[in-house]
Parts: sequence; structure tokens; C-alpha cells
Amino acid sequence: MSKQIKSIIIALFFILNLSSLAFAADETLTITTYYPSPYGSYYNLYVSNTLGIGTATPAAKFQVKVTGDGLNEVADFSSILTNWTAGYGPRIAFKGGSDDRLFGTIDSRLTTTGSGCCADMVFSARNAEALVERVRITSAGYVGINVAAPAVDLHVNGRIRSNSWTADGAAVAYRSAAGDLGVAPSDRRLKKNITPITNSLDIVKKMSGIKYNLISEKGNENKSLGLIAQDVMKVLPEAVFSYKNDKGEIYYGVHYDKIPVVLIEAIKEQQKEIDDLRSEVAKFKKAQGK
Repeated sequence: MSKQIKSIIIALFFILNLSSLAFAADETLTITTYYPSPYGSYYNLYVSNTLGIGTATPAAKFQVKVTGDGLNEVADFSSILTNWTAGYGPRIAFKGGSDDRLFGTIDSRLTTTGSGCCADMVFSARNAEALVERVRITSAGYVGINVAAPAVDLHVNGRIRSNSWTADGAAVAYRSAAGDLGVAPSDRRLKKNITPITNSLDIVKKMSGIKYNLISEKGNENKSLGLIAQDVMKVLPEAVFSYKNDKGEIYYGVHYDKIPVVLIEAIKEQQKEIDDLRSEVAKFKKAQGK
């Protein structure tokens, strides 16, 4: 038997009995080939059943177990980049099916070419036979959902839905012109160009309250109360806002929280008219000696 065949048999025996060997915590095991020359490292390792690191009884196909308190580095995924190019970096791929098709990925991508200072985390999922980016966490801490370049802490391209609301707040949630959520300030220190609202009674008289059902509703019960945004826009454009639906079509809505401000001034104007009429009536009665 030649030396080469003996070396192969010894290497196979060593690999098959690897699980019965014990190693000290600070020792390193390297599996090397002895044929053909020169010696080298195995680039592929195939395990037919389960593989455990830190455990002799892995509960999954591949399990890593680290003991001890603290922030333990369980796995290290490295991508040796020869060119520091934006968009490059390590990727974890999830595949399935008989054809090994790509189901999803988790990437760490450089954001600046020529520098390794910053990287985004990108989560992608398969949709309609294509891999589509769904969530991105930038190096600045911004989170984008269906947004590749989030500009605020949470940037969402689409609707946000909450299954429940808790009535325990005192602030008014608001949507800015840019679509950002925030609160409506009322502090005088935050306002400028302050002017009184005039002709409020005329404005109110030109607005009509209605009962209605939305076209999207199946029945005609449970009517809602409101205004027509186009009518309000003609007399009080500050109380109207526009928005786009998922098809990009522009629609209008009413800032109902702003309407009471006009009503307050309208009541004051109406009360002044009433007071003036009372004064005139009093003068008339006095003139008539009553």
C-alpha cells in the first residue's frame, strides 16, 4: 500500500472519530489534506445529520451553544473586501425548495465607497419571484420599512396600522406636510405672525355640515358626520390638507381640530351683533318712553 493511500485512510479514520476526542478550550483543530501535494485546508465540510458547536446533542441541524454571562459572540460573519465599494458586505442567505431558491437575505452593506466607517443592515424577502428589500436600519439609527433611504427615526412607505389605541394621552397627533407624525403645538413661544381670524361668521355660514357614508362601505347604516373638503377649501384653505392613496391619486381631508377655532370667533361675532341689537332696542324703548 502506497504512502498516499495510507495517508488518506488515516485522515478518514481521524475525521470519523472526531466526536470521541476531547480538546482543551484553548486548542485549535485544523483538518488538512495530505494528497495531492502541497498540503492545504478543506474548503468544504459536509455533515449528513447534525452539527453541534459547544454541545454534544444539537437540537437542530446546526446549533451553537455558548455558556457564561455577558455579551457572547456566537458567530462571526466576515466578507473580505478587496474594494471598499458602497453596497458591498457580508450576506446571510436563506434558501429552500428542491431547486435551492433564495427566500430571503440579511445583508450588512457599506454606505460609502472607499471607507469602512459605516454600514446599513438590510433585510430582504422573496416576492413574486424576486428578492425585495423590506427593512433597512441605517448606520445613523434610522429605520425604513419599504424605504431604501430612511430620513427619520422611523420612515414608512405605506400605511401604519394599530390594532388597539389607548386613551391615556393628552397630546394631539398630527401629520406634517412632509408626512411626519408629531404633535400640534399651542405654546405662544413657538408661534409668529399672529393675526386674528376675521369674518368668521361668514366663513361658518358658507360651510355645510352633512351626514354621509363612504363609497367603500357596504351598507348605508351608521352614517358619519363631517364636511366636504372642497367646500371648506374655498373659505378656509388653512383647514384643508391633501394626501395620496396607494395609487398616487390626490385626495383632500379636513383638519377638524381647527374648525372649533373659527366657531369660537364666529360665536363672538354673532354675540356682538346680538349685543348691538339689544343696545339699539334699549335706545328705541327709551326714546318711546317705555
